[in-house]
Amino acid sequence: MRVWACSQAGTFEAAEAICDADLETLQSVVAKSLVRQTGERFSMLQTIREYSVECLHETGQGASALKQHARFFLELAERAAPELGWGEQEAWTRRLNDEHDNLQAALEHFVRSDEPDLELRLVAAVWEFWFNQGLWQESRRAVEHALRSPSGTTPERLPVLLGAALMTWRQGDLPEGLSLAEQCVQLSRELGDTRLLGRSLRILALNVWQEGWQPVAPLFEESARHARDCGDLVGLSKVTSNIAIGSMDSGDYRSAADGFEQALSSARQVGDQVWSAVYLLNLSEAERHMGEFQRARTHLAECLALARRLSIRECLVDALYNAADLAATVGDYGWAAALIGTAEREADFGFVLEDRDAQQYERTLESTRRSLGQERFESALAAGRAMALDAAKDYLEKGGQSVSEPVDATEAFSLLDGLGSVQLSSFAVVGHYTRFGAAVRNALKDARENIVTGLEQPGHKRNNHLIWAAPGSGKTYFVEQIATSLRNTAYREINLAKCDEGEFRAALKGLDGPGEEGCLCFIDECDAKPDGPWPYELLLPNLDAAVRREARIVFVFAGSSGSNPDEMMKRMASRPKGSDLLSRIPHPNVYSIEPMDTGDRVLVALMHLRAAAYDTGLDLTEVENMALYYVSVDARLGNARQLREFAVRAVERLRPGEDRLKYDHLFSPGNPENKAFWMQWQSHHRALVNRFVTVAD
Repeated sequence: MRVWACSQAGTFEAAEAICDADLETLQSVVAKSLVRQTGERFSMLQTIREYSVECLHETGQGASALKQHARFFLELAERAAPELGWGEQEAWTRRLNDEHDNLQAALEHFVRSDEPDLELRLVAAVWEFWFNQGLWQESRRAVEHALRSPSGTTPERLPVLLGAALMTWRQGDLPEGLSLAEQCVQLSRELGDTRLLGRSLRILALNVWQEGWQPVAPLFEESARHARDCGDLVGLSKVTSNIAIGSMDSGDYRSAADGFEQALSSARQVGDQVWSAVYLLNLSEAERHMGEFQRARTHLAECLALARRLSIRECLVDALYNAADLAATVGDYGWAAALIGTAEREADFGFVLEDRDAQQYERTLESTRRSLGQERFESALAAGRAMALDAAKDYLEKGGQSVSEPVDATEAFSLLDGLGSVQLSSFAVVGHYTRFGAAVRNALKDARENIVTGLEQPGHKRNNHLIWAAPGSGKTYFVEQIATSLRNTAYREINLAKCDEGEFRAALKGLDGPGEEGCLCFIDECDAKPDGPWPYELLLPNLDAAVRREARIVFVFAGSSGSNPDEMMKRMASRPKGSDLLSRIPHPNVYSIEPMDTGDRVLVALMHLRAAAYDTGLDLTEVENMALYYVSVDARLGNARQLREFAVRAVERLRPGEDRLKYDHLFSPGNPENKAFWMQWQSHHRALVNRFVTVAD
């Protein structure tokens, strides 16, 4: 029981190493409730632990137990350090987080017992991990205390000194950071340590960057040269990313993206997930500047997932701020404000934006506040502060492909004031895909007819189509519904953004399945994979073969880059074989799908409410106008998937036999958002409360 007298909790491995515990004895004290077991960890009640500490000191074993405990966790930290760089990062992140109290206890023991060499070794092993976990003050204090003692050789002190220089710079203390970085460079040169010299030069460059690019560039170049000379892929990827940031600051976003992708490739080559997350973050920013919003969302989602899995708090907060920048760029201001609120909540560990990021933040903040108005801005910000991180992940991974235009509350009220009934079939384009505006609806009906004609009357003509779709407009569902409406026609969907070359080749080979009389092949995100020639090279023979054979195969390509079809086609044409691919798509077969407007939201909400009710055995025939007003103006309900999930939750609150859904059904009991929205729109109560829209299929 000595091990848990020294700490709050631990593993059997620790008990075995520190006090020669055996499993049988351990199981015995657990059975007697002297020790508790939770999963693989064991702990004592505080009162029992205090008594055990007294017993250890009375028998003279206290000092020995503390020493063994501290030495064990020093060895554990030193074993973990390289794994956290390029090994089993996720497993070791969990392990060190579980052992945080033990590592702290070990460090305190080395300080109290005046063992500065061991203190220095432990700090060298854990400072970067603690800093990544958001323990900024804790890690900086540990580094500064370890460096106060003159003990330790220069090679042992230098990594800790380098950490001090980095942390001091990141927390905005540039004069101190510069001084520490210069010491690192000098000591590295004296030691002749090429690897540490390259890394020290990079930290020095970060500290002088505020003076402009001219004094910084030579430092980065020398850092990169040393990293290449000694084979330091991790260091080289970091400086490559820094140089790419310089390109981005100068407006050369393509070169910046290339640099970030190179850094990302190097990090992945050595299995470094921590820095992979950072490079994905930077890459997404360059893509946002280039208008490649889908790619930016994809990379931000991957970054956010890694940052959460590895508990990289700085990267997590930066990803949330970048997601807000992206949302504001595409006009989804409600989400921009909510994501700012979430980022502010998560930045409670002393986080400060770097200067260049702070400038972008101010621009996003101003445009978002101006577009929403102060009242709606504050409401969305407050919602974001209470929002789970899963919602941000969902926004990027799913809803991120479906950002919405800012909602005009006046327009929504005008639509719903006096709206008494809706026949969903009157707004159908094909199947269950509906659009409210007649012009949009009729244009898409024409597109549907062209696609269907190509399947029914193939002939020697090119039956290839291209759709530019505003994010959230339902392009995939539109094409799915066309396929569903046809007999003897198979539907194949290939998302180019999610395929590698082998998967894409295999998917194309499967288009002529036996017994299939026709095939509608939907190539989604056709503007993805911009670098390699293989996507379009593989497609071209398939397009030409379909014409030669008069096959009943129609290819529908779709993407969302740029702000219209012309911009998307320019991007496609600039890629290998892009012009050849576009030459196979007749100009009349190029279409646009406009973003969802207020009327579309109402239609989609009604459709999903009806469907959700039907699935639970209810026949929903009426929906309160006030409920539809909430659906229309809430910035978080900007696409069909979000509306569907919202509808399911609302219908779950209906009682058996109910056929009317009211505003109160939208919220769980006690939800403060219910009251806030109700009070905000009191002026609309007379027109919308206790007034119902009758809905029929």
